[in-house]
Amino acid sequence: MKNLTLIVIVLLFVLSACSNITSTQTTVGESTEAENISTRYKSYKYGTVEGDYIFARDSQGRPVKYNVHDGKMSFVCPDPFCDHESGKCQFYGIRSEMFTSIGNIVYYLKHDETGKSTLYSFDTKTAETKKVFDNADSYMTSVYAYEYGLLIRVAENLSCGIKSYYFWYDTKTGASEKLNDSYVPLDFIIYMIRDDRIIWKLPGKQDYYSTDLHGDDYKEYDFGYRYGNYYKMEYEFAEDGRRLYSLYATFAGESERTCILKDIGPCFYYENKLVYFITEPRDEQRAAHVDENGYVTKDPTGGNVYVANPDGSDAHLLYHTDEFITGNTSDMNHPLVCGDYFGLPTARFEGDEMFEDRLIIANINTGEFVVTHE
Repeated sequence: MKNLTLIVIVLLFVLSACSNITSTQTTVGESTEAENISTRYKSYKYGTVEGDYIFARDSQGRPVKYNVHDGKMSFVCPDPFCDHESGKCQFYGIRSEMFTSIGNIVYYLKHDETGKSTLYSFDTKTAETKKVFDNADSYMTSVYAYEYGLLIRVAENLSCGIKSYYFWYDTKTGASEKLNDSYVPLDFIIYMIRDDRIIWKLPGKQDYYSTDLHGDDYKEYDFGYRYGNYYKMEYEFAEDGRRLYSLYATFAGESERTCILKDIGPCFYYENKLVYFITEPRDEQRAAHVDENGYVTKDPTGGNVYVANPDGSDAHLLYHTDEFITGNTSDMNHPLVCGDYFGLPTARFEGDEMFEDRLIIANINTGEFVVTHE
């Protein structure tokens, strides 16, 4: 799994440092009127539709779902006799970018031996599969969801070569609309969709660009900018060598910075909240419980996950966990969010080897959480 280093205001982040657990000092601007807060501080809009599952892929690349209510992990394929590792499985060969979800419905692409591509839907509640859309003359390669729309990439064979383009498919009406591709180079790939913007990435490079949902308003993308404001995380070292982070914002038209929260851990905005977590020192993180076979059965971090208002006020503990929070993720195509629930990746140890195969799924409003399990 690859570490993501975009700590500033990014949902999927790398737990590369720890912060002082006792310090939650908040410094905000003088004006805290509701109107001012609503225009300055806005949570990310991921366009997710409320459902019962967080969807992802397991370490073998098989589509799985995590129940946000009881933490149970199961394969998207409902066949109890399926090995999920051969053509017998209807989801076999589905790469990460070839499936997405809207609520409890999974949408995925399949290709037959002639190269014809078909978009299917699968209802995880009823196990019903439907053919949604096919494209006889071209090859659909990837699909992404935003609210009730699907953004689909098509590779079209022409006499002069292959041309790629994108179109939106409305899952409610069945209507489709081609994305304006005059601003989207053919080799761009989708990095994520949020805040009514499509974020594009050049393969093999660290260059990011964005357009609106129609493919217009092309501009370079900086992960620190949101709604005309600029957010930045800075850190300093504590006496024990740990990094202590502070989150700052510079608002549009202003030159002075506002310190939102000081001495915190990695953070993200989601569902009208600012979420951040603080862990214990590393030597305590590795205070493992070892069974008689030498396997680590528990590796607690003493992690505390906090929430605050978007401006940093009313910061309070959301939940405490003994799980080893890693913050790593393998898949930007499937954010670990669903309605009021968000997931933090965790790890377990066997000897010196670490396995990242679980999530802590918590309700951002109540703090209730579950640890995923099979």
